[in-house]
Amino acid sequence: MVPRDTGQRDERSSRAVPFDPEGRVWALVRERVIVSTDVDERMKPCVPGGEAPASPPTPPPPPLPYQRQVRPPVLPPVLPPPPPTPPTPPRAPLGSVAVNVLRGEVRALEAQNAALAKLVRRQDHVISGFCALYTVDRENVRP
Repeated sequence: MVPRDTGQRDERSSRAVPFDPEGRVWALVRERVIVSTDVDERMKPCVPGGEAPASPPTPPPPPLPYQRQVRPPVLPPVLPPPPPTPPTPPRAPLGSVAVNVLRGEVRALEAQNAALAKLVRRQDHVISGFCALYTVDRENVRP
């Protein structure tokens, strides 16, 4: 578990390391004068009551440039109310259902008939052209 004040402490190379060449601290531990509740997780002495001394609260960092920007409020445009829609005209009467159903079929058959008539005219023109060519060829043949 990382201590809460990790970012606020000095670097390891610049910290003073306490050293007791006579070993007085370890002698007190052996005699049970110092117990594990007397030190915190960083091996610093605690105040009586078992809690570490409270460090002063750090001030919040200043806001970043984009956090200082303020966006102006955007108001919706004020538009005039739309004009009222005119009433829909009444529908034409349906009439006979059979006539309405057959109307589409009759139109399709008429279109097909017109296409076939056009095809017949083209075929007639091609056939009469071949007949005329055959007649000209027969007349030019020498006996």
